[in-house]
Amino acid sequence: MVIDVHSHLFMEIYQCDNLPKSTSGLKNFDLSDILKKISKSGIENIVVVVQDGSNTNKICLGSNLLAADLQSKSMGKFIGIGSFEPLDIYDNLNIESLDKLEYFIEKMKLKGLFFSPSYQRFSLCNCKIYPFYLKAYDFNIPLYFHLAALASPAKLSPLEYGQIHLLDQIAIDFPKLKINIEHMGFPWTEELFAIMEHAENIYTDISEIIMRRPYVTARNLALAKEYKVIDRVMYGSDYLGSNITEYLNKIEKETDWIKFELNNIIKKFGWPAISDKELDGILLNNALQFFNGTLSY
Repeated sequence: MVIDVHSHLFMEIYQCDNLPKSTSGLKNFDLSDILKKISKSGIENIVVVVQDGSNTNKICLGSNLLAADLQSKSMGKFIGIGSFEPLDIYDNLNIESLDKLEYFIEKMKLKGLFFSPSYQRFSLCNCKIYPFYLKAYDFNIPLYFHLAALASPAKLSPLEYGQIHLLDQIAIDFPKLKINIEHMGFPWTEELFAIMEHAENIYTDISEIIMRRPYVTARNLALAKEYKVIDRVMYGSDYLGSNITEYLNKIEKETDWIKFELNNIIKKFGWPAISDKELDGILLNNALQFFNGTLSY
């Protein structure tokens, strides 16, 4: 079994003034058929992550309404992680979004909150953002942060906002708030592990780095074992699109690599092998621990 903690399945790129509000607006969407294919593949849950860029680049990945509708109609097979711009266009706390966040957690049952400081142009430690963190803490939902290198042009995603060391202060201020750092914080992965080592609420996922950089991924997983944080590393696909066959093929290819190829690379360099228990943790059990039983719908 596997839990994909980081996907954008059906959360495609939209102009923020024309967002889908439900799965009924998706083309060729047959939920019954999709759920059958997912069940046959051995996937326990698929976490779909929304990305709000309404105040910055006017581009969004999916919508909170779509993620909530997909979660509801799938009876929790899909898990929705919402997203809001935390600052308004005047660089002040986005009160409107903060009010909406409470609605989407209480009424629409979204299971987490995503931020991308580089895309959304804010510092992780900006105290103006803290009311969002406090809401997540009060409602016992995890935060997702994209603190990693970005493929978009530099002017659209300045890395000054994505520096991993800023996470340490959040871990100090919110020691019980579960936080997932996407993409292993690449290229600041070892710095992330150093933070994880003394902050047990910080997790990370290995989304979209497995096939791009298999040797780097193997090295980083060996480092995670060395730092004794491999029990907080989770699998994610980072798939963006709506082709369920393409998605399932990606999952199969990447999970097969984890199960059958990863240790071949690790042993080649003389590093300690990743145990079966640790592999099962990456694919399933660490995600269950991260969500702390809240995956049930």
